[in-house]
Amino acid sequence: MKWFGYPVEVIVSDIDGEQVEVGIVYQWANGDRRIRWYAGDEPEDQANLQYLPLSESA
Repeated sequence: MKWFGYPVEVIVSDIDGEQVEVGIVYQWANGDRRIRWYAGDEPEDQANLQYLPLSESA
């Protein structure tokens, strides 16, 4: 687990009335968390983001 984390949350945004996944949060065994944005850059509309545990995103 030292070299990679596990996905724990998806990040969704409301785009044109539809919820779209825009990123994923990975967590390491030591508690560190990193975000991987699908578009490459962090979305500008931060107020529109929702972080959902993977168990709730399906």
